Amino acid sequence: MAHFEHIQDLLKPDIIQSLRGLELLSQQVLGAFQSGANRSLRLGMGSEFRQYRSYQAGDDLRQLDWKMYARSDRFYIREAELESHIGLRFVIDTSTSMLHEDDNGLSKLDYARLIAASLGRLAYLNGDHIALYGLNNKSPQFSALENKSGQLLRFLQNLLDLKAEGKLPEYSFDQYIPENRGRRLMYLVISDWYEYGDELKDFLQDWQSRGHEMMVFHLLAHNEMDLYYPGYQTFEDLETKERVQLDTTRSKKSYQTTLKHYVNGMKYFMISRGISYETFSSWVSLGDVLATFLKRRKKLL
Repeated sequence: MAHFEHIQDLLKPDIIQSLRGLELLSQQVLGAFQSGANRSLRLGMGSEFRQYRSYQAGDDLRQLDWKMYARSDRFYIREAELESHIGLRFVIDTSTSMLHEDDNGLSKLDYARLIAASLGRLAYLNGDHIALYGLNNKSPQFSALENKSGQLLRFLQNLLDLKAEGKLPEYSFDQYIPENRGRRLMYLVISDWYEYGDELKDFLQDWQSRGHEMMVFHLLAHNEMDLYYPGYQTFEDLETKERVQLDTTRSKKSYQTTLKHYVNGMKYFMISRGISYETFSSWVSLGDVLATFLKRRKKLL
């Protein structure tokens, strides 16, 4: 845990917003979370030895261990652990509201970048197929990662290139996120969930009905959850520019109650439909974020 606490001390905008910084941070996050949990084991041909067993009719002859045959004059099959691969799609909300900064100076988009960088590195090392979608109605972005040398840096650069502007698309996401037919995918949606209608909920239900695994990381800033703004304040909606004046001292309790009901309602909506849902802020240990992802990924395999 101490290692993750040290990483939290390094979470600064100037580090996360540079390629070198994002690369080093994602390396440290994974280094602190070495648990072997990112592997689903099955028997067959592979690079990591597991055990020998006697040859049986119908076994793949390529798995015969000829050195064992030379020593024992008997045929043995070399079993191995195989890593299972998935198709992982990061869908990151890049609407203007993701520019909201927490008390530590990190925007929601900064933290979304670090989450995607860490999980993207994990997936890359596991041989998963990755794609990235930055979702807004002004400058939607898409990039796919081939599992080849140097491609991970391109993925990290694509994360840095994400630009927050506009708002979420109001209609079907199909024009922004083309479907890969014939393959079951995991979609990880990272958003602060400021909808004008039910655009994100509709997307989740629609694509889940197509047989894909849907997972949601709902980002809430700590100061947003706590309403940690003393006295009489003027708040501005980053997307609509609408302003509202509020006495935070008098309104804090009712605000937190309303927010709690909202989050609980979201959780019920997701869980009742079999969609994994978690809330995170940039003050949450990245170990918790990775553990949540790996637990859900394991169910997909």
